[in-house]
Amino acid sequence: MPTHDSRTTGEKEAISLKTSLAGQMADRIREELIRRGKPGDRIPSGRALAERLGVGRNTIYRALDQLTKEGWLKRLAGRGRVMTRPRKRPVRTSGMLFPFDAARLVTEPFNREIFIGISQAADEAGRHLLSLFGTCRRMTKLGHSTLWSPDMRTVDSLITLEIFDTELIAQAASMFPVVSVDLSCKLPNVSSAALDHEASIRMAFKYLLDLGHRRIGFLGRISSKRDPAVGERLAAYRRAFEWASLPADPKWVFRADYDHRVRQPLAAWPQLPADRRPTALIVVDLFWRLADQLLSAGVKIPGDLSLVNIDTISAWSDWLHCAWADRVPNPLDVATTAERRPPFTNYPPVPTLVRPTTVELPARSMGRWAMEELVRRLADPAADPRHQLFAPTLAVGTTAAPPADL
Repeated sequence: MPTHDSRTTGEKEAISLKTSLAGQMADRIREELIRRGKPGDRIPSGRALAERLGVGRNTIYRALDQLTKEGWLKRLAGRGRVMTRPRKRPVRTSGMLFPFDAARLVTEPFNREIFIGISQAADEAGRHLLSLFGTCRRMTKLGHSTLWSPDMRTVDSLITLEIFDTELIAQAASMFPVVSVDLSCKLPNVSSAALDHEASIRMAFKYLLDLGHRRIGFLGRISSKRDPAVGERLAAYRRAFEWASLPADPKWVFRADYDHRVRQPLAAWPQLPADRRPTALIVVDLFWRLADQLLSAGVKIPGDLSLVNIDTISAWSDWLHCAWADRVPNPLDVATTAERRPPFTNYPPVPTLVRPTTVELPARSMGRWAMEELVRRLADPAADPRHQLFAPTLAVGTTAAPPADL
């Protein structure tokens, strides 16, 4: 029968902080003393180390106990602890840091494709992966942090996905090589793999222009302090009208929040004047969750609207499993066909109708490059970080057509 832990939250945090601080002291003793010494050298006393490092003796004793367990120190009768060397074993584990839960990694196509790319390249390199999930607030809090957990001492490199906190990335980069994915980062010792968001919006816009569309809407996240790509995409959309010398209407921009829920109901779509209603829509990162909202608003695809999806080309492959996830208890549970199918009269009998025309973001290639970059830098610790910008490609599907009023 489990025992009740009567310690307060503050007491638990204090214990966690002490444990984490002892781990940091162990790292310092190993790097500043043991690696510079030789086997058989005596380690300074706990009191001397505490004064030298500016921490309490209890913290130092915990650090020394940890180093002894790891094989860096050993006890000799009459001499105390002396330096030694653990049997060398190559560390071949890379960490992957995500600011969200595991469900989003599994269900969202873009994140899943990145993970697949990382996993494939890691397998080819003979490396293990350690996945770490949590909010940026917890990651940066010493004593509570994923970055400072004992598990992180088993890794030699790190990939961060959608981490927009430069302080957090700098902390990680002080420990080992880091590749930041989905953020163009110029911090020292940090490589980056980012998407060319300007090119993706321009490609979608030009494709619709070539079809004859002139009233082109935008659906995506409009503002987010966490993701600089959000502002880049919306600015690129607005510049596209200037580039094409076309008038733009603010009502053509539809807002979605960070969890990909449309705030501005698409049910209002039929209320827009027909001569001012967009004939096409650029959808960013939302298509795989969008179909039910369009259908419930009475918008037929592509009869009433041409769509260009900006995401991964595999966006529709999991549609029957993901699009109606809120209708089943758990998105990862197996649902029956009846549970997956929404009660809409214009529901397509087969999914061929909704194969999206997609400006494909090469997520899998980006994941592969991130792992290969870590392997390169581990092989040559003096190598400079690289910064790769990934260009999109266009895959024509069934959700784009010439405007009906031409």
